[in-house]
Amino acid sequence: DFIRKLLGSIEENLHDKGHDDDAGKIVDTLKKAIDELRSDPQGTKSAASKPSAAKSKKAAPKKQGSKKSSKKSSKTIATDDQNGEMQFVASPELIKQFVTEGEELLESAEQSLLSLEHDSGNQETLSTAFRAFHSFKGNAGFLGYADLEAVSHQAETLLDTLRSIGAEGQGTAISLLLSVIDFLRGGLSALNEGNDPEISGKAGIVSLLSETIVSLGGTAPETPQALDTEDETEDDQDEPVEMEAESENNSGSEQFPERRSGIDRRTGDDGRSSGRRAADKINGQRQTIRVDIEKLDILMNLVGELVISEAMVSQNPDIKELNVPMDRFERSVLQLNKITRDLQDVTTSIRMIPLAGTFRKMIRLVRDLSQKVGKKIDLELIGEETEVDKTVIEQITDPLVHIIRNSIDHGLEGPEERLANNKSDTGKITLEARYVGGEVWIIINDDGKGLNREKILSRAIEKGLVDGDGLEMKDEDVWLMIFQPGFSTAEKITDVSGRGVGMDVVRRNIEKTRGKVEVKSDKGRGTSVILRIPLTLAIIDGMVVRIGETLLTVPIISIKESFQPTGDIINILMDGQEIVNIRDHLFPVVRLYEIFQLEPDSRELCDGILVMVENEGKAVCLFVDEVVGQQQVVIKGLSDYVGDLHTVSGCTIMGDGTISLILDIKGIIDKAEGEIKGLAMNQRMEIDSGAKVMETVEA
Repeated sequence: DFIRKLLGSIEENLHDKGHDDDAGKIVDTLKKAIDELRSDPQGTKSAASKPSAAKSKKAAPKKQGSKKSSKKSSKTIATDDQNGEMQFVASPELIKQFVTEGEELLESAEQSLLSLEHDSGNQETLSTAFRAFHSFKGNAGFLGYADLEAVSHQAETLLDTLRSIGAEGQGTAISLLLSVIDFLRGGLSALNEGNDPEISGKAGIVSLLSETIVSLGGTAPETPQALDTEDETEDDQDEPVEMEAESENNSGSEQFPERRSGIDRRTGDDGRSSGRRAADKINGQRQTIRVDIEKLDILMNLVGELVISEAMVSQNPDIKELNVPMDRFERSVLQLNKITRDLQDVTTSIRMIPLAGTFRKMIRLVRDLSQKVGKKIDLELIGEETEVDKTVIEQITDPLVHIIRNSIDHGLEGPEERLANNKSDTGKITLEARYVGGEVWIIINDDGKGLNREKILSRAIEKGLVDGDGLEMKDEDVWLMIFQPGFSTAEKITDVSGRGVGMDVVRRNIEKTRGKVEVKSDKGRGTSVILRIPLTLAIIDGMVVRIGETLLTVPIISIKESFQPTGDIINILMDGQEIVNIRDHLFPVVRLYEIFQLEPDSRELCDGILVMVENEGKAVCLFVDEVVGQQQVVIKGLSDYVGDLHTVSGCTIMGDGTISLILDIKGIIDKAEGEIKGLAMNQRMEIDSGAKVMETVEA
């Protein structure tokens, strides 16, 4: 209560003066409590609060904390009857918080170390890494995780040594510290799964760290497994100075722009002290809280149901049958629609997190792989602040890893080959994110040798993926062959790539988000892979169209235009395929009633509406009876009982309670393209030795 009072004073007055007497009384009370515990180590005299010996032995963790103790949910302190010391028992909630903050601290340390490779000797960056390890060590020691504490303490000491000697000898130390981070992450992963966070080979890691510290002129801790009390006290006394320096340094940092506020926007916490958070608050920074993702999922579902209910009210057939002026009702519906949309936008934005965390994980990947394959590679990050749905983040991490691995192993040339081709000896990979319409585009570009059309076609023909010689295939279609399961053009399998698994993972993960993958390549100049991902996965803007008595929903993002055709723009080819000429461009017509076996109002194109839709640069015109109007729709998945419908991506509930299928434009275009190719298998006449020879060819 007193500390809260001080924080309130700091917030209002920017100081905590005037409370010396109260502070003195509290200090005296605490000292008396400490003396009483030392004289009576068994605890208080209350029998109710004194745990039995059996309970205390079971509850109190050893140096490493058992799996059983980590499952405790209510106990916080117990007494160890063997030595009379107070032992801490962590609740599952506290362990979860430790893991989350530990991952953030290790991420901060890793990014700082990677920055040091390009800016060696930067004291600010060194201090950031030092503080991250120091905080991690303190948290691990508080919970009794000896392995994590011992290793991170040695790493902290190594960083402290680097701060004193400058840039000399940093390279080897940084590589070692990055390996230490991997070991610590392994411990956190084990702890998150309910196991002991033991580090395999801890003794060897600690020994290697100690040797490195000594070789750099530092003094390694003598007893890393049982940390010295005085050493901890000195570190804690130095902490306010470090915190103050961090606040000053972060305000001008250009290396990590999303952390300038001192708050990690991914989680709403900087993983450090409440003092920093209080300082941020005072400085007018944004305040954030942690929220369980399950609660956000429930909120999103409720907003989706609200959108459906709003449509049910505004489109209620009972109201439409009244045939009376309804100006006030319509104004109320418009206001309700506005509020519903605003609520949906806010709910969606709550789930949105910046791509910075995901992008920066690739820095380490590029560094390690470039050293493994012996290539010089620079990684440029653009648009890190771009935000996407948390679910999307989980789906794109693996695709990014596989694409970048392929770029490094297959795309970028070695230094000698690049110099021979009048390029810089250092290859470049650019990872960019930006908003395009209602999508987020994530672009992975390299300046390597590009894709080899002949090699890809040869392998595709060998695997039976292409009919004929494939010479008439567009480049875009050839490039998409690399996403086929088991497809690889690598001449030998390495531990980096070559098994034909990675790009298939890319395609499947992106399709889970209803996204698309595009590939562009220029021989000798490089390759670009574009991941096109929808901003939200739950609610979309759709255009409702009618065929007979059936309503279908077309995603607005796929619609280019809609119009009623006239006879002069309609053409029928010899094979029966209908096309329309729009501004000197020809587009095939797809009769939706044929695909879904519906009965339309009319089969004459001039009596209906054509809706032009586009996907991946391909466009067709959908023939419908009527365009009903635009509205927000909530995507509901189809049951497995229905099966895999390539022309439908889901369904939605309309205002009158009926079901409307949501069209999968990519599937419809692919289906139409296949039918057009089938119709184009026509009889072509050729003269051979004076005789007519019929040959079936693909146009």
